[in-house]
Amino acid sequence: MKRYRLFALIMAAALLLTAAGCSRSMDMGSSYDGGGVFNGASGKTDYNYSADAPGDYAMEPEPEYGYDGAAYNSLGENTGRDEGQFIEGAERKLIKNASYTMETLDYDSSIAAIERLISESGGYIQNSYFYGSGALKNSYYDARSAEYTVRVPAERFGAFGEALSQCGSVTYSNEFVNEVTDYYYDTAARIKSLQVREERLLELVSQATDITALIELEAALSDVRYQIESNQGTLRRLDSQVAYSTVTITLREVFEPTRVQTVPKTLGEKIAQQFGNTWRSLKEFAEGLIVFFAGNIIIFLLLAAFVVAVILLIKRSNKKHREKMAQSLPKEGADNEKKD
Repeated sequence: MKRYRLFALIMAAALLLTAAGCSRSMDMGSSYDGGGVFNGASGKTDYNYSADAPGDYAMEPEPEYGYDGAAYNSLGENTGRDEGQFIEGAERKLIKNASYTMETLDYDSSIAAIERLISESGGYIQNSYFYGSGALKNSYYDARSAEYTVRVPAERFGAFGEALSQCGSVTYSNEFVNEVTDYYYDTAARIKSLQVREERLLELVSQATDITALIELEAALSDVRYQIESNQGTLRRLDSQVAYSTVTITLREVFEPTRVQTVPKTLGEKIAQQFGNTWRSLKEFAEGLIVFFAGNIIIFLLLAAFVVAVILLIKRSNKKHREKMAQSLPKEGADNEKKD
């Protein structure tokens, strides 16, 4: 029994010594004479500064402020803001986009009308592509088409889409809006927080006397400035996308506009629609046959001439064969009489 008690006391002493060693190691890691201390929890270097002890720097993590004025902690956690709660009077940030597919019987006029509409709306053409030559190619007309990527002011977005119907027949349209209000103001708040950190780092750089601390402070300052520039670039892109909507236009040249059929509701409407579809199919089939025979008339004439020539040769050959047979029959009859 005494042995077990002695063993327990030895183990308890060993645990106490180990704990004391760990505590001392942590204390040594939390004070850095050169001015910077690496914080394992945050992955950052903290700096302590005291006017009475040059070379001892401390830089407490400053709060980050969201766009509604609520404070955020150093881990980016919200300390009280409700989701979707904005500052009073804050402008919503909406990115508007649309895509349109159009058909036209007069390609040149539609192209001119679209480009004129873009100019009158205060927008500009970001990208444009043109296909087809509009000339006969291998006996077929090479229909033309165009694709535009247009940027128009957001306030003219709706009017621009409505005016497009005057430039051609709109067969497809799709409008969609992406709200980036939260992301926009959070990014702006992040820039404000980083700028505060930049000012504090600049103060510490001006007061640093140790070369090691100065190097670490300048590295931290460079990282903060990089983050500020990156976030400012994000805001500039968002401002551009919010101020100018993106519209994609596809224009095709056709010879007959596409019929837009309404969904039939009554039995009579269904029968009438099916009858119309069948009649159009028969009409298109008959037209196709006429075009096929008319377009290949020369081939058919040559083929007919060849068939007629073959028939005439066959008839001529048969006629000669019959004449031979007719001439051989009397001769055979005369030979039979002599034998008798």
